[in-house]
Amino acid sequence: VEWKDILYLKRISCNLFTDVAIAPKTNNNYFSYGAEFIANIHLFNFIAPFNAGLRFSIMPQKQMNFIEFIFLTDFDSL
Repeated sequence: VEWKDILYLKRISCNLFTDVAIAPKTNNNYFSYGAEFIANIHLFNFIAPFNAGLRFSIMPQKQMNFIEFIFLTDFDSL
């Protein structure tokens, strides 16, 4: 079995992001920022591509860190 029969790596991308939420009734502002690392892949010669990766987020006001796994299938690209 060759790697091209199991996994075809099409693209690797990194996205940086920031979010701002303003709650005027409570006078609170919330901020978060982070990064996403995503790979566009084809598994087992399946016709639809998959997106798999990790997302790291930080909320400085609450001193919280988050790690999320990303796994999506894009049937619209067929």
